[in-house]
Amino acid sequence: MTWAAELGLAVLLGAGVVTDLRSGLVYNWLTLPAAGLGLLLGGWQAGWWGLWTALAGVLVGGGLLLVPFMLGALGGGDVKLLAAVGALGGPAFALKVAVYACLVGGAWALVVMLVKGCLWEGLANLGRLLRGLVIPGLRPAPPQSLGLPGIPFAVCLAAGALWARFFDVLPGWFRA
Repeated sequence: MTWAAELGLAVLLGAGVVTDLRSGLVYNWLTLPAAGLGLLLGGWQAGWWGLWTALAGVLVGGGLLLVPFMLGALGGGDVKLLAAVGALGGPAFALKVAVYACLVGGAWALVVMLVKGCLWEGLANLGRLLRGLVIPGLRPAPPQSLGLPGIPFAVCLAAGALWARFFDVLPGWFRA
């Protein structure tokens, strides 16, 4: 990843964290220009191959969070944020960020459920979610029905990006 892409990624994730913490939203005015910047940088630095790699990053990043978005587990801004991360860092980076962000978000959710005293209800809901992926028509209860606050997933994505960039435990996996 070039210095320009890393700078764009840092600004994107920093602003995404701030807006998600303040308003619970990640805005299009942030994600769409960042994705465009990733496509532009990819094309400028490596020609058609770079453009295709950035486009694959958008598709992988956005595609990874599409099912959780459709299930109501997170918002569309989070999907577009990871798509923009993929545009700037490529498909392998987007995949690693998603894996690490889900680990961070899962740990955060467990802590919140423990503190709120609804760990078993939350785990039962997760079981219904997993069964619902196999059994058509079965729906999990939304997290808010358990009295849990929403987790600002942009924070998890930023932590996942830092983990993927500086503390990657899977360096040989998912090479671009």
